[in-house]
Amino acid sequence: MGRIWLAGALLVVGLGAALAPARARDDDPPKDPAPPAPDPFEVALAELTDAAGRNLAAKATRPAAVDPGSIRNMTARHVDLRPVGRSIAAAAAGGSGPNARLVGRLVELSVAAGERRGADLILSVSLVADDGELIASTQEIRSVPLRDDDDDSWIESLTAADLARLVDPIAKRLTAETGPLGDGARPVLAVTQPRNKTSEHIDVSPIVDRLEGRLAEVARVHVVDRGDPRPAPDLVLLGSLSGVVRRVEEATTRRYTLAVRLVDLRTGLIPFVDEASVGRPRGAETGGFAAALDGLVDRLLRDAVEGLGGDAPRRLVITRDAIRNATSDHIDLTRVADRIAAGLTRAGTHRLVAGDAERGLLARAGLPAPTVTPAAEERLAGTLEATRERSAAGTAVNRLVLRLRIESPDGRLVRWSGERRTTLED
Repeated sequence: MGRIWLAGALLVVGLGAALAPARARDDDPPKDPAPPAPDPFEVALAELTDAAGRNLAAKATRPAAVDPGSIRNMTARHVDLRPVGRSIAAAAAGGSGPNARLVGRLVELSVAAGERRGADLILSVSLVADDGELIASTQEIRSVPLRDDDDDSWIESLTAADLARLVDPIAKRLTAETGPLGDGARPVLAVTQPRNKTSEHIDVSPIVDRLEGRLAEVARVHVVDRGDPRPAPDLVLLGSLSGVVRRVEEATTRRYTLAVRLVDLRTGLIPFVDEASVGRPRGAETGGFAAALDGLVDRLLRDAVEGLGGDAPRRLVITRDAIRNATSDHIDLTRVADRIAAGLTRAGTHRLVAGDAERGLLARAGLPAPTVTPAAEERLAGTLEATRERSAAGTAVNRLVLRLRIESPDGRLVRWSGERRTTLED
């Protein structure tokens, strides 16, 4: 009996000892909950701010006392960008020097590229001196996931990387030593916002910001802020963004082209014409109607350069309706005219004259027309035709015919003409 009582007592003591730590833990003050995960947007914005400050300080062509100015919030998020501006201005300030203000914008592109669904945050900032010159400019990009409450149907087709592939090749060719800015004159240049000629809502402001930044890095040109009328520009870069969408069964491909023209307001000439394209998905630019039409244009350009010979370049004007669309489809043929203008300008057979189209775009941007109007010696004219037929195998095919002429302004004298054909399966 004594042994039973002793065993029970030991059991009670053991249980008490075992429960004592639990009671002690229950008496401890509650621990703080784990901190929430950082907001990816805030992390990305902090990284953008830090990078923009460092890069502006490194790229500045002259030291300046920086006013924080303003950075516009172009996103759908409610965010105060004043601290961002103050931080970038403090990092970019160069002590004593001319006053400069910070201008910029924050843009968010919601994108779907392959398996990736997210958003590209683009922070574009510039230092603008009192005289309107861009002392430095930079564009920083970070990717963030879509928020749970984001409208997944509002998706841009172009990513920030696509915009870079459109802008950088053009900027490189424009600023080459053999290009129109390589004569050492350091002209004043303004970049206008390109027209969005696609059927989609695409924010084209990052294109302008990136172009300005790339051009401001070159000492051979004095880039001015497009929002500052001082000083008056010598050169103006006009542009347009066009897109072609093609659907074949379940697949959709898109091809985007950025075309630019550099107008010299002092001479009324266009010394530089260029374009760059990207496809979505990548490689989409290698097939379809647009590629077939481009092939016709390239072959006709080679024919024209060979046929025109090595004569001195003549002044050429290309009007809005230079190439007539004789097909039953709605096709923007200004792209074809842009490609021909670029090819003839690069080949040295012609110097392009600013016409009514360029004057209208300058007026829309609030910029003056060229001070002189040189008379055109020749004009471009042409026709695009298409017929639908059945092949020997019974499939539907489109036969495209592109005819071009380089003729006198009144159309009476044709200096060169040519045509090319191709077949495109439906």
